[in-house]
Amino acid sequence: YERIGATRRAIGFDFLGFGKSDRPPIDDAVVLYTNLLGGLLTTLDIDRASFVGHGLGAAVAVRFASEYPERVDRLVLSAIPAVDRLTEAEMATAMERWTGEVLVGLDRAGRRAWYQALAAGWNDLLEAELQLREELAHCVAYRAWARSVEDAMTSLLHHPVGHRLARITAPTLIIWGADDPVVSP
Repeated sequence: YERIGATRRAIGFDFLGFGKSDRPPIDDAVVLYTNLLGGLLTTLDIDRASFVGHGLGAAVAVRFASEYPERVDRLVLSAIPAVDRLTEAEMATAMERWTGEVLVGLDRAGRRAWYQALAAGWNDLLEAELQLREELAHCVAYRAWARSVEDAMTSLLHHPVGHRLARITAPTLIIWGADDPVVSP
């Protein structure tokens, strides 16, 4: 935000249950986040904006841009999950890794292995993120975060965005790591 905000207005949208927001009951995260994004723009009196989204944020940006193309100036999308619909077996395998109970049940070594499996290359920034998660794992809020992760993944898997890509009219930059271990290009 600091880099973008130096020359443009930059707003960070904190998905419910992630970051510093509370987690109310969520029936369908991707649909809810898309609607909340539209409401945020309306509340801030922003008719048209550019969006940068990674992972879940990219899926929400794709959905928003396909439903409200007149409100999207440009897109930058990174590691878009759930582009294609998965088979039931693939969905079950994906969900095994992302359930809240699995995340809550990990010990220190398990959390390290889980996070390292999400990155093609480990570095100091990822080590710092892991240390933050280590601290959070011992807080009451960790269980709510883990449920938010599960809800978001379930919603993503039930709302693949591949069919929406052709409806996007805004100039779009897609960034994807060739060795992305979570979502293969």
